[in-house]
Amino acid sequence: MNIITGLQAHSDLHIGNFFGAITPMIESYKKLGPKDKFYYFVPNLHSFTSTIDHTKLYQNTLNNIKTLLAAGINHENDNIFLFRQSRISEHAELAWTLQCFTYYGEASRMTQFKDKSLKNQNFSVGLLTYPVLMAADILLYDCDYVPVGLDQQQHIELTRELASRFNNKFENVFTLPKEWKEQLAYTNRNTGLKILSLTDPTKKMSKSDYDLKGCVYINDSPEVIKKKIMSSTTDSIGIVNYDPVNQPGITNLLTILAAVRSCAIEDVTKEFQGMDRYGDFKKIVAEELAQYFEKFQKNFNSLSNEHIEDILNTSESKVKITASKKLNTIYNILGL
Repeated sequence: MNIITGLQAHSDLHIGNFFGAITPMIESYKKLGPKDKFYYFVPNLHSFTSTIDHTKLYQNTLNNIKTLLAAGINHENDNIFLFRQSRISEHAELAWTLQCFTYYGEASRMTQFKDKSLKNQNFSVGLLTYPVLMAADILLYDCDYVPVGLDQQQHIELTRELASRFNNKFENVFTLPKEWKEQLAYTNRNTGLKILSLTDPTKKMSKSDYDLKGCVYINDSPEVIKKKIMSSTTDSIGIVNYDPVNQPGITNLLTILAAVRSCAIEDVTKEFQGMDRYGDFKKIVAEELAQYFEKFQKNFNSLSNEHIEDILNTSESKVKITASKKLNTIYNILGL
């Protein structure tokens, strides 16, 4: 069994990113068998689909790996591979090949492309084609599972479609990643995790939110985290219940607490069901969330850039061999 996942090199990850992407990676890591392989990469080529500060990309890339290690991944495991997408040129080469087997209608149906292209007429071609690059990321390593957030469901489905099309036309060279329901089951999620804004719990938590109080960043101090949770928007009902429609704020806090504890939302809901003091409930969430990221930040700050570079260079030399072998097989089939 092969698993692959990645997270873009952002400088300001929030807890929605962390629990929606990093936590599933840790869960996948814990399930590794002796013959299983876990590929974690920084998709820094994907970063170019939006405006970024290129002077910070390199450091953000190293910070991305620090985040994973601080969260609990053991890089010394022989079945763990950490690498930068840009350092393995086979990703871009396979992406071009797959683009030639992708229909425009398929690519343009992707929700993220539709949403962003409608808002900005000057979007790049990369915004249209990057799901195909994501497919290349997955198919290059014959991966079965791809722990990603809910917003990536369409991309997993596109990857399966492209792999099937290629296999039917030539031969069974690609491994199809598991269907979405199996992907969720593998990371112990019935549905994709979605953490909402603390000030407007009808919207997804986002760093682009103008109200900074609505977003908790993983590098926020314990004091700031507590303050944001304690000032979060709830309701006037006055009783703790899991009710996304009528009590989205309280439901969001229950979701956050379940994520911190790595337990089912049902367990947390059962523990606090009917509690009639929101302040006391918020205090529990605030304390546990602050303690969680205080420990994480301590681990993160103990990792040097030089140490991360050594880890990446060693791992990338191994990944390059696997990627090159796969691409050569595909090129031979295509007559190249």
